[in-house]
Amino acid sequence: MSKIVRAIDVGYGTSTVITDMDGSSFKTRTFPSHANSVDKEQADLAGGAFSETRNVIIQHEGTQYEVGEDSLITSDPKASRVLNSGYIRSAQYMAIVKASLDMMALPGNEVDLLVCSLPVSNMHQKEELKELLKTKHHINNDKYITVKDVWIIAQPIGGLLAYFKQQGKNEVSKLIQESILVVDVGYLTVDFSVVTRLIVAEKRSGAIDLGMRKVLESVSEELSKTFKVKVNVNAIDDAFCKNPHELTMFGKSYSFPICDGLDVHKNKTDIKYDVTPVIERVCKQAIDSIFNVVGDGQDISRVVLLGGPAPVYLDALKEKYPNHHIDIVRGHVKAVAVGSQFGGLEKVAAQNNKVA
Repeated sequence: MSKIVRAIDVGYGTSTVITDMDGSSFKTRTFPSHANSVDKEQADLAGGAFSETRNVIIQHEGTQYEVGEDSLITSDPKASRVLNSGYIRSAQYMAIVKASLDMMALPGNEVDLLVCSLPVSNMHQKEELKELLKTKHHINNDKYITVKDVWIIAQPIGGLLAYFKQQGKNEVSKLIQESILVVDVGYLTVDFSVVTRLIVAEKRSGAIDLGMRKVLESVSEELSKTFKVKVNVNAIDDAFCKNPHELTMFGKSYSFPICDGLDVHKNKTDIKYDVTPVIERVCKQAIDSIFNVVGDGQDISRVVLLGGPAPVYLDALKEKYPNHHIDIVRGHVKAVAVGSQFGGLEKVAAQNNKVA
């Protein structure tokens, strides 16, 4: 029987899990990195409402947590995220991991190899994370899932593996010899690495604290001057992703990032704003910081961009590296998890060939 390989990418903003394989293709789920504690009595009073969401409920250290695509709908708007280097030790992180395991199709409730990723700046925690994950996990009620082995890789490497796979076998042998700048835009940080033959140049790698959160907070500060209230960053995030170019406030929808006195239905409004300079400023600061470490890239063959907010940072990257071919990985939101899954399968296949 072939070994079961699965991958999880737990980000600060969103998480992606490979739930199953259908031939050579993968089934995935992507959801907010939110784990909401659930009061048992309230859950009982909900009259089955939880079954109507795309969330799963798991147990961790005596507390029930709700995780899934609809977790923002049921979350406490005042709840805060864990956004620091202690993230992997938080209840929120482990709840997301357990929920991801629960979402997987697993014969016998076992995973032979679980591939997880970490930001470049947190790779020193890989052995600690491996120890946390390689165990028998209590999911809920009488359900347990055993993780037999764990492989931790840097998030940019996961994204690069997905990119290689997309280019096809004929190109991979060439690409693997090139020096490639990988830029992974996340919620908290913008990670970057110069990679040659899948070897990371540590002195030309790092993480900049100018991820999408900084864009959202800066835009919120600017929009608050117009709307006279503190604009929720989730509404702004929706204007980038869920409903592109449309900001919804108080039941009304406005063009985004520029509103020139007309709403999306072309009705006149007193609301006017242009947050383009704010967005550009944060993105430029992030890419400038990368440039200061990596240099002008005379030795770099191409730049590969991934991560959920990748398109937001593309123009700033093009401006700083005008002579380079820049690719956004297809399916950039899920690229790290998909690439990690490819890497895990190749690792197991190599082990099997060695044994044979």
